[in-house]
Amino acid sequence: MNLSDREHVLVGRAWGSVLGGVVLFLLFPPTQEIFRQLTAAHPYILGVLKIGVLGAMGDMLAVRMRGGRWRYQHIGLRDKALVWGFLGLIFVVVFPIFSVGTDFLFRQGYLTNPFEGFAAKTLEAFAASSFMNLLFAPTMMVFHRVTDMAIAEGGVFRRWSAVEMLRKMDWNSMGRIVFPSLLWFWIPAHTLTFILPPEFRIVSAALLAIALGFILSFASRSSGTPGRKEGR
Repeated sequence: MNLSDREHVLVGRAWGSVLGGVVLFLLFPPTQEIFRQLTAAHPYILGVLKIGVLGAMGDMLAVRMRGGRWRYQHIGLRDKALVWGFLGLIFVVVFPIFSVGTDFLFRQGYLTNPFEGFAAKTLEAFAASSFMNLLFAPTMMVFHRVTDMAIAEGGVFRRWSAVEMLRKMDWNSMGRIVFPSLLWFWIPAHTLTFILPPEFRIVSAALLAIALGFILSFASRSSGTPGRKEGR
């Protein structure tokens, strides 16, 4: 069901307001400190909320880019937000694993860093980003694509087979669009993320989830995957 012109404009403004509000909240020093305290006290809850909301917004943007209009009904938005929230839970653990693990490799001499100061920090961030995107991200993107297909066929709460979804997945579009994006987009983007203080890394990942939703949706469109059968 398409929205009326008025509803279309209102949804677009709401989308922009939420994104703008998040950015302003992080830039304004008093609220920035509140954010730091909340993240330190409740890392998992904040991770779920940040990735869940902004990831779902990325899916809405992808629908907007594909169809030319905003939609929030019959696109599986609830299930998509839940999947993103679960990934947010994973990201809270994954970022420290690769950050601390890469730092250990440099400190123990398994990797060498000839630079000093910011250049040294950038190289270590690039290494952490490379490890994460080459070792973890492919599996995560396949998982997200599988759940996207399940949502398109009725939702993640119905009975569905991951094996069947993997069999039906368009690996050609994954290989042409999604996996190459790890090299030209995600490694550079997450290099910037790892340069940030730890409490802001999940926020950066949440904002990047908008881009991830768009890339995966574009891959789905390119593969000619059938549209949604029923909405949630």
